[in-house]
Amino acid sequence: MVKQLEITLELPERLIIKLKKLSRVKEKTLEELTSEAIFKRFNITVPEVKAELHLKLCQKYIREAEDFLAKKDYVQASEKARDAASQIVKAVAIKRSIELKSIESYGSLLLALIRNIQIGIC
Repeated sequence: MVKQLEITLELPERLIIKLKKLSRVKEKTLEELTSEAIFKRFNITVPEVKAELHLKLCQKYIREAEDFLAKKDYVQASEKARDAASQIVKAVAIKRSIELKSIESYGSLLLALIRNIQIGIC
């Protein structure tokens, strides 16, 4: 049985602005940023938990992309689809014990995954 908890945080606007800036600098979604802070604060180091987070975020972003597509908001839909794809790559990296330290390492893993899919390995 999988338990799920959804939390809504009411934060001051100044804090939200600061978190959004930080998420852009770190190239992470707000959900990733806050989840990583929780992992760090409570010393949660289990890779499977972190990978599951990225898979859950991927599912969330796919649903949001579909909603935006239904509204014909193609810009927002493409942003959510990009976020979903990013979460899958991060989940795969965790499952394969690959540390994504830079955009270059992210790109290298993404290219390797694409090649593996093309030749039927993945």
